[in-house]
Amino acid sequence: MPLGSCIFIAEQMTRGPRGKLLSGREAVGRFVQDGSTVYFGGFGFLQAFSLAHEVIRQRKRELTVVREAGDILVDQLIGAGCVRRLVTSHVWNPIGPSSAYCFRRAVEERDPPVEVEEMGYGSISMALMAGAMDLPFMPTTEHAGTGQFQHRSFLGERKFQVIESPFSGEKVTVVAPLKPEVGLIHVQRADVEGNCQVVGPLGNLRFGANACRTIVASAEEIVDKGLIQLSSNLTIIPGFRVSAVVHDSLGAHPSESFGYYDRDIQFAYDYSQRARTRDGFQAFLDEWVFGVNDREEYTRRLGEDRLKKLVEIYRYQHGRDWPE
Repeated sequence: MPLGSCIFIAEQMTRGPRGKLLSGREAVGRFVQDGSTVYFGGFGFLQAFSLAHEVIRQRKRELTVVREAGDILVDQLIGAGCVRRLVTSHVWNPIGPSSAYCFRRAVEERDPPVEVEEMGYGSISMALMAGAMDLPFMPTTEHAGTGQFQHRSFLGERKFQVIESPFSGEKVTVVAPLKPEVGLIHVQRADVEGNCQVVGPLGNLRFGANACRTIVASAEEIVDKGLIQLSSNLTIIPGFRVSAVVHDSLGAHPSESFGYYDRDIQFAYDYSQRARTRDGFQAFLDEWVFGVNDREEYTRRLGEDRLKKLVEIYRYQHGRDWPE
């Protein structure tokens, strides 16, 4: 058995009762290095905002960010100066909808300069699937002749290729695997060993996370391993693939977490108004990122009444909590 495997197994066997539980500060400080390629999980839901804010607080720099659908999470990372390169299908604020103004400044004014590799959501998903399954490439929808196919940034020839199908002889567009160094994701529940469960829409979270070399997962709640085993069909990432677990209730806010709370539409709208200017964006960071030490303080700043309303809206729309 390779030495690295022996060390890994030894670490798993000697973990204490806290298992892989770390604070967000510890996890990001240990596993996210300047210059890393980082995947941020979640689609319009279950976005890893608490971990993204910790990345900003620690002033990580020169990151290559992979995110199938950019949202205000990516906008905040760009505005804070964390991002050097970005692989995405789009970046916007879906509330309104409105522009993602930090992203616009980066692209239009080079402030800060960010290299953008634009691919369709499906193409990025297929590239992450190839990475998760350790395949040399994956077919995707036809792209030849499109702007995304013709205009290439830092991925170059690894963005798209066209091959001949061995079955029909037709031309097929293929993508190379994406294998980010670190995946930062948010799930509804996990145990201390890192077994992560998600209920409701997945987007591409399963393949996106498992394509990553290192996975850090924040979770709404930490539950007993026995409960995980009783509903193992909901486990999208096995514990042996996870390096750290962070207990961050409300870790997806202002996006929604199925079974827990609804999307905070007002918060996202207010962010859009403030991010229109550099000063407004900096004021947002000072209040909601640098002005709090962790997600617990962030939650207290939101206030009990606001949180209660988000829970009530969710229950009114869906009529239930976590399915039994």
